[in-house]
Amino acid sequence: MNIQEHFNVQCGCGVEAPLRTTLTNPNVGRRFLECVNYKISDNTCKYFDWVDPPTCERGKDFGNWIVKKNMDLDKDVEDLRKQILHVKRGREWFVMMINCMNRKIKEMEDGITVKMEERKNKENLNALEIEELRVKMEEVKAKNMSLRGGNKAMKENIELANLKVKCFTALVVILVGLGIV
Repeated sequence: MNIQEHFNVQCGCGVEAPLRTTLTNPNVGRRFLECVNYKISDNTCKYFDWVDPPTCERGKDFGNWIVKKNMDLDKDVEDLRKQILHVKRGREWFVMMINCMNRKIKEMEDGITVKMEERKNKENLNALEIEELRVKMEEVKAKNMSLRGGNKAMKENIELANLKVKCFTALVVILVGLGIV
């Protein structure tokens, strides 16, 4: 049976008073029933009833410790969310830079190709000049292949970071579901 069903109490408004737990001193951890309109100043219904007996000093100390621990965990979660956001922004910047570099390399390749075609069309172009242009073209292609290989490794790192973000998110959902956070 649900604990709330056990305390099925209606207040003066005719509404079921929800079961709540206080997190403030001196009654930390103590459960109570309260009208949902209790804190509205012009409300005439002021239903309030403690469910649990007063908390002993040890219970208060422990309750305060739990509240502090929960606040520390909330801060840790917020810090981790900020770190995740920072990683996402860094990843987006890095992908943008890779794309920019790839465009520049492609422009260089295209420029060399155009120059080679122009030179081929000239009658006085000798075989040595053609070979030099071909070597330069191969160097640019090799650099491009090297960068593309680095891009593949970075994409794998990004996928790993995404997996870590998903795992962290799942952990936070589990902790929230368990009432720890």
